[in-house]
Amino acid sequence: MTLEEGTMESGPLWRKASTDTVAFAGFVAKWLNGVIAEVEKEAEENENKDGHEIISDNVGDNNKDTNNERDSTQNRLLERVRLLNDNSPVLLKSDEDEHSAKIPKEIFESNPDKIISLDAYLERFVKFANPGVEAFVLLCVYVRRLAKLPNIVVRPTRKTIHRMVAGLLLICAKLALESYFTNVHHSKVAGLKMAEVNKLELACLDLLEYDLYVSDEEMSELLQELMY
Repeated sequence: MTLEEGTMESGPLWRKASTDTVAFAGFVAKWLNGVIAEVEKEAEENENKDGHEIISDNVGDNNKDTNNERDSTQNRLLERVRLLNDNSPVLLKSDEDEHSAKIPKEIFESNPDKIISLDAYLERFVKFANPGVEAFVLLCVYVRRLAKLPNIVVRPTRKTIHRMVAGLLLICAKLALESYFTNVHHSKVAGLKMAEVNKLELACLDLLEYDLYVSDEEMSELLQELMY
């Protein structure tokens, strides 16, 4: 099964998606295409520019309580992803020093002229894995973070979005669902080898700097963007 084929026979354990979830996936695809357009436009404008943007990180004392709560929640989320992974342990924050921060861009790249549309790709996930609305909103939150990060090796583009979705949606499903499909099944739905999906999952965590925390406000804001 490959990304290009776009079809897959159903099995007795596969969930059947509701029409509402399929429709919502369409909103997500439209939103993602908008993000891609912005990223590629920015890249084109900066093509001949040198230097890097410098962002200062000034955190006041009044944010300490919020940061502590965020760190605690994030550690629980990372532990959940680690425990739920299929024999391919996810590296926790404490392991980062031994894990290379350099992520090969090639593992995310596909030929946009040979793969199925983003709409069809998301509909395929709905049909054969049905991660649910919450997972799709989380997906958009994380994609937006990657689109806004400066000096990043991998950003959402027409070449990277399909494999980025495959890696991120696996993480999102594990966080959002009590019962979800295995990495083996996810790789079949994604049209990729399991080894590729495992690498993409780890790479996505690296790109996000292991920050999986999403506030209720951020979820609500993104949901509004998707629906209106």
